[in-house]
Order: sequence, then structure tokens, then C-alpha cells
Amino acid sequence: MALESWHPLHFLSFSLVGWADRRRQHDVAEFLLFLLPKLGWLPARLRWGARVSVGDLAHEASGGQTHILTLSSPEGLITRDIQHAVTTWHEQPEIHALEDTPQILFIQLPRLRLHHGARRKHRIPLDLNSRTLHFPMFDSPHVLTCHWAEYYITTSIVHLGEDLNSGHYRAASFVPGVLGTWHSDDHTPAQALPAVTTEIAENCYILGCLSLIHISEPTRLESKS
Repeated sequence: MALESWHPLHFLSFSLVGWADRRRQHDVAEFLLFLLPKLGWLPARLRWGARVSVGDLAHEASGGQTHILTLSSPEGLITRDIQHAVTTWHEQPEIHALEDTPQILFIQLPRLRLHHGARRKHRIPLDLNSRTLHFPMFDSPHVLTCHWAEYYITTSIVHLGEDLNSGHYRAASFVPGVLGTWHSDDHTPAQALPAVTTEIAENCYILGCLSLIHISEPTRLESKS
């Protein structure tokens, strides 16, 4: 087989068979939920549940398997603290938590909220300098008790625009022990930035987190002047 047949774009095109209306801009969360299962990427597959107390036991009211954890909240993001969004997702009338500990955890932030019957994007700037997050994990089946697993934010998909089905998407990457970020865009090399910009903080939408047990010693980056 010719070497060029293994080009990443060729592989991606094969994986996108069945993806509807490629000419239209899609919500990147919708795109990832289609693509990641097709790639069979097990490190990012997770199980979550929502439980309520029934007598002496906990009954699972809902849950499922996915590649992106959606931190749903009718109020949207209300503080700069990303951990607050995780805790709000957990502390619902039905206790929400993960059923296992995936190596890679993608989370979808509640950037949209209802305002006078319409969905509006909430641009509250999130604190991306504090990059350690704790996620609830059920201790065992049929209980409500949880322990909290540590994750480190390694990447963010940034959305620019009013509607998640339009606008433009970019990416930012973070390295343990480095305050800055790598910022990338279409057809341009990634650029090292000494700090997280306002654009990234106000528009980060999908966060990629790595379980701390899979992170080795911090790597230092030299930022370009």
C-alpha cells in the first residue's frame, strides 16, 4: 500500500463516513461524540450515573456511557472556578458521579444558558491558571458515597462566536508546571504564549483532562519572545 494512503486526513475522512452535512459548521461536542466512538478511543470512554436514595440503598435513576462528560446547568457558568461547575453537576437532587476513572476525561462546559427564551453564550472568563480538578467517583454500586479523583487540564477547545453551530474553533494546550499555553489555529504553527489570554479564558468550551496518576514529572517549555 502506498505510504500516502496513511495520511491523517485520509484516515479522518474514512472515520467521518456517515457524518451528516459536512459543509455546515457543527457544535464541536456533537462532532467529538460522533468521531471518538468511531475511532474506538478507549482511554476517553467513561461511565457516569445519577443515583437517589431508596431505603437503605441507592437506586440509579439515569446514567450511561459516553466520551464527553456534559456539565449541564440551567444557570450556565456563574463563577470563574471550573471546580464549581463540576461540584454543581455532582450536587443535584440525583447525585451525579463517574462510575469509573478514565485516563482522559473530556468535559463540556455549560457555556450556553436560556435568556428570555433564547440560548445565549455566557463569556465569563474561567480561571485556567488553576488546572487541577477533582471529579466525584462512586465508591461502589448501590451507594451514594463518593471519592474524588484528581485530573489535570491539558487542553481546551475554544469557540469564538455567538452560536456553537457557527463561528470558529481554536485549540489551546497546557503543560504541567508551565503557566503559559500553546495556542493553535487553522494552517498555522502552534504558538507558545506566556499566559492564558482573555480570549481563551472567555471562550474555552471543551476541556481535556488527564488523570494525575498518568502524568509524569512536569516538563518545562521555553516560551518564544
